[in-house]
Amino acid sequence: MAPPLKPKSPFAERLIEARGDMKRIDAAQALNLTPGRLGSYEQGTAEPSINTLAAISSLYRISIQWLITGEGEMRPTVAAQGMPASQEPAPALDVEMLRSAIASVRRFAQEEAWVDKASPEVWAEMVAEAYRFQVTTSEGEKRRMVAEEKAKTDRMAG
Repeated sequence: MAPPLKPKSPFAERLIEARGDMKRIDAAQALNLTPGRLGSYEQGTAEPSINTLAAISSLYRISIQWLITGEGEMRPTVAAQGMPASQEPAPALDVEMLRSAIASVRRFAQEEAWVDKASPEVWAEMVAEAYRFQVTTSEGEKRRMVAEEKAKTDRMAG
């Protein structure tokens, strides 16, 4: 039996809470991780990749926003049916859109020189906001904004 973990961050505490009664070895196998790697996430000594976060959210049927930030419900209810989300398929997470959101926040952080100063919670909030923006913004609006950004970059370079 795996020793009890002492989480070093709120994220790690939420990760342990989300696993619930599932054995770490079973969860690790389902996530294609070693039990030690999952344990390092649950201790707060390592952080999972975007793909692993998406897999964890899907396996545990939890809100990725709750997992990352602690905001909202761990397992939101489906209001129309009054059923826990754990009984409904988890909404698909667009991993490419999430990667794009992370890249956008990283570029912004580098430009603003706070890339090494922000806490994981601040990073999570920024990425969550960028992801929400990408999900809710129309493709035409995105193309217009990309064109404006390219024109701005071109003006600065030339």
